[in-house]
Amino acid sequence: MPILKYKHLIFDLDGTLWDPRSTIIGIWNDVLHEHQLIERELKPEDMNPYMGLLAKDIIKDIVSGISDQKVQEVLSNIIAKEKKSCVPVAVSCTGC
Repeated sequence: MPILKYKHLIFDLDGTLWDPRSTIIGIWNDVLHEHQLIERELKPEDMNPYMGLLAKDIIKDIVSGISDQKVQEVLSNIIAKEKKSCVPVAVSCTGC
């Protein structure tokens, strides 16, 4: 595999260039429904207060009284689905 040389790499870790909420909310809804933990679907804006927090803490807040073991199970399912749907992408731009 050839080694590509780039002058610059852009990392968007805070959602400035790409808002991950609309992408991941479907996965969270699917998993939380599969585990029968929510009655209504979450909307992207429902995640606003949680931006920057750990996923396990978000789950604990969304599902009150959930056990640590169930949190780990749900989180494992979410991570597995996110890995399948989110493909890492690097975009080359000549002259940037």
